[in-house]
Amino acid sequence: MRVFIIFFALCLVFTAQAQQQVVSKHVGAPMIPFVAEDMTGITYSSNELRGKVVVLNLWGTFCKPCILEMPELNRLKQSYAEKDVVFVSMSPEDKPIIKKFLKKHVFDFIILPGSAHYMKDFGNTVPQTILIDRVGIVREVHIGTMPVKVSSDEKGEKMYEFRSDDLKAKIDQLLSEQQID
Repeated sequence: MRVFIIFFALCLVFTAQAQQQVVSKHVGAPMIPFVAEDMTGITYSSNELRGKVVVLNLWGTFCKPCILEMPELNRLKQSYAEKDVVFVSMSPEDKPIIKKFLKKHVFDFIILPGSAHYMKDFGNTVPQTILIDRVGIVREVHIGTMPVKVSSDEKGEKMYEFRSDDLKAKIDQLLSEQQID
């Protein structure tokens, strides 16, 4: 048992180091270029997003934390409806899998399926939220869900209250910055 605990602890340390390397590799660097088709057949490219703040969410239909934070991400998107912010999501899965998933779950982002090749460079960890400024520079890589308060209702069912205040503050900061080309 002691060997298992030591092995588990070492795995956690190496995972944390790998995640930190992903963050440090991307923050301050230009966004990785992409061209991808969304669920409706519209093609998007990273070049088209310049001039807007981009909230890029990496997720998968198999990821319970991704699904749990979707309602808050949808509310966040709605709160920026009149601003120069684009909400894009990438999933490694193909259109049919995501289409089936969307029959039960609402995710109001631009969804780019089949993005495993792009997500690989971010360590294939989901969920991740990446903030990109107006000139295309990655300003933040957040690995994992946004902060969450977990409680139970009267029936003992778990309730999750995601808090997007920190993410909102960072988006607002990027919106307030002057665009320099």
